[in-house]
Amino acid sequence: MENNRSASKMAGCIQRLAQTVARCLLLWQLALTVVTLADRYPVFEEVYQPENNLIKLKNMLLDQNTSALYVGSVNHLYKLSPDLGIQATIETGPRQDNPGCIAPPVDCDYERTTTDNINKLLVIDQDRLFVCGSIYQGSCVIRRLSDLGLLGNDSYQEIAANTPDGTSVAFVAPGPLGTDVLYVGTSYGQWIDKAVPTVSSRVLPVENTGSDLFEILEDANNFLEAEIQIPSDFITNNGFNIDYLYGFSNTKFSYFVAVQPKDPEHIQPTFYTKIARICQQDIAYYSYIELPLSCKQGDTDYNVAQSAYVATIGSALASGSGFEVGEKVLFVTFSESRVDEIAPTESSAICMYSIKRINEQFNDRRKECASGVGTTDIPWLRSTQCPVSQNLVDRINAEGTEYCHDQDFIRPLGGNTPIAAQAIYTDNSILSAIAVTAHLDKTVIFLGDQLGHLKKLWVLSHSEAVLYEEEAILSGDQRPVVRNGIIFSPDKNFFYFMTERKIHKIPVEDCSAHTTCEDCLGVGNGVGDPYCGWCSLQKNCTRRSQTECAGSEDPSNLRWLGKLDQCIAILSVEPPNTPSTRAQELTLKTRGLPQLDPTTDFVYKCKFGNLPMQPTTVDFTTNTSSVRCLTPPSDQLPSTVQGFLRVELSIHATETSLDIVSTDFDFYDCSTFTSCMECVGNEYKCDWCIFQNKCIGNSSSCDPNGIVTKREGEPNGEMACPRIVNDGQEILIPVGVSKRFSVPVANLPLPKDDAGYKCVLEYEDSTQVAPANRVSETSLECQPKQYDYTTDENDLPVVLTVTWGSDYKIDNPDDLSVNLYKCDVKRPNCGDCLAGPDKYQCGWCHTIGSLTSGDVCSLESECGNTWLSGDALCPHATITDFSPKSGYIRGGTNLTITGTNLGQKVEDIRSVTVAGTNCAINEGYVVATQVVCSTQASSQRVGEIVIIIGSGNQTDSEEPVKATSEEPFSYVVPELSSMSPAFGPASGGTVVTLTGKHLDAGTDVITVIGGPACQLISRSLNELVCKTPSGSIGTFPVQMLFDGEPSDASLDFQYKQDPAISSLNRYKSIKSGGLEIKVVGTNLNVIQNPKIQFTINNETNITLACNIQTPTSMTCPSPDVSPYAVQAVPKAKYGFVLDGVQNFTTLKDVTVVQPFEFVPNPQYFKFEDGIKKLLLDQQTIILEIQGENLTLITYMEGDVNVTIGDAVCKDVTLITNRLTCYPPPTQPQSKTGTEFPEVVVYHGNLNFTIGQLEYVGEDFLVFILIGVGIFFIIVIIVFILCISYRKAFANDTIVRQMEAQRDQLELQVAQECKETFAELQTDMTILTGDLEAIPYREYHKYCIRTLFPDQPNHCVLKELALAGASKNQVEQGLVMFEQLVSNKQFLLTFIRSLEAQKGFTQKDKSNVASLIMVALQGKMDYSTSILKVLLKDLIEKHVEKDRARLLMRRNESVAEKMVSNWLSFLLYNFIREKAGEPLFKLFYGIKQQMEKGPVDAITGEARYGLSEVKVIRQQINYTVMTINAIGLSKDAGPVQVKVLDFDTISQVKEKILDALYKTTPYSHRPPREELDLEWKEEGRILQDDDCKTEGEWRRLNMLCNYPGIVDGATLALVPKQGFTMSIYSNSKHFAMPAANSPARSVTTPMLSPDVDINGTKLWHLVKPSDSDYHKSGDKVHKMMAEIYLPRLLTTKGVLQTFVDELFEMIFSVNHRGNTLPICIKYLFDLLDDQARHHNIQNQDVVHSWKSNSLPLRFWVNLIKNPDIIFDIYKSETVDACLSIIGQTLMDACSVSDHHLTKDSSSSRLLYAKDIPKYKQWVGRYFEDIKAMPAISDQDMSAMLSEHSHAHQYDFHTHTALNELYFYYAITYKKQIIEDLEENDYPNLAEKFSTLCDQLNNTV
Repeated sequence: MENNRSASKMAGCIQRLAQTVARCLLLWQLALTVVTLADRYPVFEEVYQPENNLIKLKNMLLDQNTSALYVGSVNHLYKLSPDLGIQATIETGPRQDNPGCIAPPVDCDYERTTTDNINKLLVIDQDRLFVCGSIYQGSCVIRRLSDLGLLGNDSYQEIAANTPDGTSVAFVAPGPLGTDVLYVGTSYGQWIDKAVPTVSSRVLPVENTGSDLFEILEDANNFLEAEIQIPSDFITNNGFNIDYLYGFSNTKFSYFVAVQPKDPEHIQPTFYTKIARICQQDIAYYSYIELPLSCKQGDTDYNVAQSAYVATIGSALASGSGFEVGEKVLFVTFSESRVDEIAPTESSAICMYSIKRINEQFNDRRKECASGVGTTDIPWLRSTQCPVSQNLVDRINAEGTEYCHDQDFIRPLGGNTPIAAQAIYTDNSILSAIAVTAHLDKTVIFLGDQLGHLKKLWVLSHSEAVLYEEEAILSGDQRPVVRNGIIFSPDKNFFYFMTERKIHKIPVEDCSAHTTCEDCLGVGNGVGDPYCGWCSLQKNCTRRSQTECAGSEDPSNLRWLGKLDQCIAILSVEPPNTPSTRAQELTLKTRGLPQLDPTTDFVYKCKFGNLPMQPTTVDFTTNTSSVRCLTPPSDQLPSTVQGFLRVELSIHATETSLDIVSTDFDFYDCSTFTSCMECVGNEYKCDWCIFQNKCIGNSSSCDPNGIVTKREGEPNGEMACPRIVNDGQEILIPVGVSKRFSVPVANLPLPKDDAGYKCVLEYEDSTQVAPANRVSETSLECQPKQYDYTTDENDLPVVLTVTWGSDYKIDNPDDLSVNLYKCDVKRPNCGDCLAGPDKYQCGWCHTIGSLTSGDVCSLESECGNTWLSGDALCPHATITDFSPKSGYIRGGTNLTITGTNLGQKVEDIRSVTVAGTNCAINEGYVVATQVVCSTQASSQRVGEIVIIIGSGNQTDSEEPVKATSEEPFSYVVPELSSMSPAFGPASGGTVVTLTGKHLDAGTDVITVIGGPACQLISRSLNELVCKTPSGSIGTFPVQMLFDGEPSDASLDFQYKQDPAISSLNRYKSIKSGGLEIKVVGTNLNVIQNPKIQFTINNETNITLACNIQTPTSMTCPSPDVSPYAVQAVPKAKYGFVLDGVQNFTTLKDVTVVQPFEFVPNPQYFKFEDGIKKLLLDQQTIILEIQGENLTLITYMEGDVNVTIGDAVCKDVTLITNRLTCYPPPTQPQSKTGTEFPEVVVYHGNLNFTIGQLEYVGEDFLVFILIGVGIFFIIVIIVFILCISYRKAFANDTIVRQMEAQRDQLELQVAQECKETFAELQTDMTILTGDLEAIPYREYHKYCIRTLFPDQPNHCVLKELALAGASKNQVEQGLVMFEQLVSNKQFLLTFIRSLEAQKGFTQKDKSNVASLIMVALQGKMDYSTSILKVLLKDLIEKHVEKDRARLLMRRNESVAEKMVSNWLSFLLYNFIREKAGEPLFKLFYGIKQQMEKGPVDAITGEARYGLSEVKVIRQQINYTVMTINAIGLSKDAGPVQVKVLDFDTISQVKEKILDALYKTTPYSHRPPREELDLEWKEEGRILQDDDCKTEGEWRRLNMLCNYPGIVDGATLALVPKQGFTMSIYSNSKHFAMPAANSPARSVTTPMLSPDVDINGTKLWHLVKPSDSDYHKSGDKVHKMMAEIYLPRLLTTKGVLQTFVDELFEMIFSVNHRGNTLPICIKYLFDLLDDQARHHNIQNQDVVHSWKSNSLPLRFWVNLIKNPDIIFDIYKSETVDACLSIIGQTLMDACSVSDHHLTKDSSSSRLLYAKDIPKYKQWVGRYFEDIKAMPAISDQDMSAMLSEHSHAHQYDFHTHTALNELYFYYAITYKKQIIEDLEENDYPNLAEKFSTLCDQLNNTV
């Protein structure tokens, strides 16, 4: 027992230690990722832990020769590709260091501590990189540019500042001795040597091992050094320092820009910016001079510089600002500093300084001093009196700005007069980075600020720069842009934008994002983007270049527009509209219309919507042009709608087949307008004939006295129309009363015949007509008529219609209505009647002495009795209800009383009494129906309510009206008796139930618990429910206020500490949910109704109740998300509803909690035939149930229950596809009445009825055993007979040998079977448990391996190399060829012509298809249209030849290869985001499984595999060992690696490399051929071959050949003699030189089996057969091969999960929430459409098309060659396994059945049982895709455009075009031209012929 307790303690310690180590690793590990922004541009990100805020990017540097980007961070150095892919990484820290110590190995008196290495400097000098950091006294190291490996000796010269905030700048420039030197400016650091200069020139020797490396340049003869030092007393006494921010070289000088205190002796000085200069030929720094830089705007002085940049400005800025063309200008961003601090404020400016002007001011200052004026003015250094030297002044005047001071006086020199400039731009942020470039003649500035924003400025003049674009590159709390963190790419088309965590590669422009001329040229509120202009004929926004916009070089032709006011537009159209009855000539006045080439046939045409285009005549002028054309004939126009037809009138350019500008144009038809106001109330030339009541275009046929027109000089259009006018007066007509009414009108005509006017009211399916009289032109009187309606409403508005003549209607533009009304509707009593609107003049008709009989609401004229109106007092007041029914006896209750006839105003209520006590009247009175009053304290408990009503109309003799309630009101005293629960969390939210008496009393009740009120939920007579507010921890009395009056109570409520959630026991669930989640926390029992809540897809909340178990635990069910497409829920989207506690509504701040994931539901398969027989024997019986997806890492004990009838199957155990449990020993009873008990599996919310279970007794088993026994007896008898027969014909020796061999064979078979069975139980998660990162290839590298499998470095990855006189000619020719290829007719003819040639081989077809796809990478929409045409042609050919089923079977055509390439392009993101993971797991699982057993290093045969030809058919008794491996890194500790004692030395090296560099892409790993393996304990180098021979054969050395190497031995990788290997010495991540070939894997054969080395053959595990070698008694005993075939099953079982997961991903439309790529749906729909088009009824044919196009052409290729998408090495053994899995996929897609026999190959037999399941998956996959909604062309086009935009720069299209032209187009020139002419494309043939002639001399 004591031992058990000790073991338990030890296990606990180990577990806690493991958790601690894991947390530490998580905290310090630095993960590197390359991601893609939403804006689709590459991003490099250095991910960090929030606890370590020091880690950040510091510097970046671009190699102008290779475009590689070098990035210095804290503790890391990176080499990035131009697209920010990681090519190499070096860990530069942390290191053990102390500012008081020299770098190791020198001893130090101070304690060294772990110190971060902050990168300070990056400098490129030729082919080497200088890297300086903050450790080891700010020293620098030299590294190779190729892989960051160390070069030469380390230098420990103090160069950079060794403090965290110290700044340093450095650059290489010419020096005084004819060689380059390193110029360094650095702030002061904590150096041991106090004499480190602040500015210096350093030695750059040719050899990297020079002893004077980085030493200060000196003139040893004269004891002079090239340096400037800050005197130590300034630093010691005042803390003086200089902040350097930029350095540069120009002509013969070097410059530094820095910020420093103005007064070095002032404790809190102000700061200023200075620029210092040194002559490059000055070895003594006599020429050092510095002057302040001033930047102001008005009175604001921006004193501290933040960043700087030197650039050559554009010619436009130079000519307009007094600068010289090509002059260098210094741009500096400044900020106002905080008071007495160097820290900037968010107030910034940019100033620009001419370098020439700076040099002039330096000379002026030196001449001033040489004239004897003042001192040298450098207070921090030394100031001396200026001497007089006229000779110096004369020399300066003579040499001008090139003067270099070389005399030992007037040095160093400063000054107080600043080099001043006015701000060209100001901003309310801190501008921390700037870069400037000239584009054409313009000057552009790019800025970065502390918010992570990118700002682009156009410099218009020397005094103004305008912001034209701003973009938030980073958002939220992201890090700011690093100082000087903007660098241009070599071609200036991109720039790198560096923040403290990320680097973005961003194009300098995004012209193509603008789709209209106004957007393109109106960027930045009309400023425009200096890079962009509008290409008019192409209708797109482009750069100004011939390749992007033909003809853009000549601005006069208006083909490329650069200003907003130039945008092409149709300014006017004359006439602006036209009748549809005739054709008419139009004149379009335009602006910006491009001129066409008169030598071509291209013209402009007028286009009217979809109508036929019309020819034009164009008059071009300077500013505007006129375009004339006819409208289409009337018979081509469709019918007008609502009087007119609006079409888009466009000017169509035949050169580009585009409508380049458009406007709206109307065709109208006057006869379709049916009213006067419609006719003349528009812009058309229509007239209204009043007396004919029609609209016509020519009014000559109208009565001249009745014409309304809108033409010039005529009456005012629609206002002259006869019409009804709404003058604001309502027309009220009481029902049943005959009444005339007047109608206001205008322009009412006088009828010419007897037909007069009529007033028409149409309502309730009836038409009421009344004659009308025209009183005047403005008045119409409708004759009396009675009206009635049936609707139960007080009034009914009816629109009035006035007709005249032959039912002509007068316009009623304002819809003037007549209001019919009834007094008695909804006014059943006097109060309601008198409360109605006065306008109706309704009153109460009352019969004296009657209660209600005969009383009615009516007009006075219809009342024969007493008629009450206005404020009259209504009789018979009543109280119908009141609320509440009871109130606190102390009063204060707001009592609401409802009834009838309760007065006409509140003043009518004279008094209200309740139980005899007066009730004060309050607000809330409602006329006649409601009175509100407040009760007073009463001595009487019960009584009626009485209201006394009076009115001013009453006489003194009249009694007031009295209303009395029938139900009494009660005064009560509420009482509390109990409360539940009596405690809750301090955050509140507890629902409390209070019980007692009269708890419903009063109007308002407030329950107070220690402060705020408890939120009322409900109350009744004896119960009140409320929700507690938040409160402080403690016990508080419960107090209730009824209508403000307190009620006595003696109950207490306790606020307890809020609960806390600390962890969950599971973060995965099946989609159907129902699995138990155990939640651990504290104080959970204070929660009344705990719930767990999940937010699905940001819109649906699923809330489930939890069950509290103990104060520290509760259980919650997982949700059912099967109706939703969801795979994972982030921490912020799920949490707990814990009454009022808000801290855990999301779990984003709970560090140990993970996102919650949902996996597919499990499936349990029914028993075959529905009944399973369970055999009973003497051993334990087990029930097995088959299924799939049974675990998927979600299973926990208790998740699954199994019942058998009325009993439970115990001890349920799950593996991937099988469930086992222990049924009861006797057969249970059925619960449903079936013959045998039914088996039901309950998994979460799911339940599966598996079938019935029949128990079979022992007698059945006995029969089986008897049968088996008889069989064995027969076998034994046969065996004995054979032995006897053998004895008769052989001697005893042979018999004994046979028996020995038999016994040995039986033992080996038994052992092999035992091992195989054990291995089949292996847990598969072990294989991929250490899988950390997937090494995906970049897009262009992946594509190249798909397009050109044998040429991974194909020329399309490189820019076309052209030189000589023909360069421009070839470039122009390729531009022309690109235009031809972009022509659909040409490209189709080109492809068809090539395919028709006999010499056009299969390889040529593949190559042409690939080159075309590369050339059209930026035009995927266009390439897709080409592909569709070619594919349709191909299908038609196959159908005609009755070969439809063979379509896409082989890549026999360009179209088929293009389909494969097209899918490869468009599925890249799907692979990286979804499908890549299961594929990589499969590859990794195969590799791991291979390496678990011995692998023959010579033959490649392995113990494990799927191919029988690669299985070792021999028993190898190997042992697994664990060694401690040490890599090349100096600081890394040993790593435990599992190896085999039968591994060769090379195999051990490879396994060590796999362990050390498992997250590193294979191409970045060191090759094992360059490494030796050292046995550290013995100090011995281990070798594969030590030349010990065995005759002709020599066996490779294995670990077992070195007896001392046992478990725990230490083996180290060391560089092999002859290899420096310094590139790997300090890092775990690095880039391998390109020249290195990839090393082999463990599973790769070293040598071919027949390799002969110096007459000796090598072997490892299996010696190949050799007739000369075999001798008597020395024969190798091999077993029959079939005995080892079960090992294939072992490997298959191990890999089955991975194969299933991959196939499920491939053949699922919606796999775990993943969406099917739309390109697949689009392609399959195309194939389905073609099948229907060709009337193909056989679905097997369509199935074959789809299988051949996607799974066979794409997925099988990817499975067999995973190195296409992953940066890995694929060995022959692994390749054999992948080929079998690929074949399985092919068999699954086949429509034919493969008949297998015992003689079939093992590879086919291996997956024979799985093929039917996979075939079902394939069929379901195709059906699911077919059932999906079709993909619209717009959606597909959008996706293709997005893809094109993202990858348009991945390949060099001109290189691809060059290959197409010079290898194919020119070869088949004649045939192509003939086909073009034959297809009636003479223009294209002529262009192609011209192109060929132009390029003829360049071949």
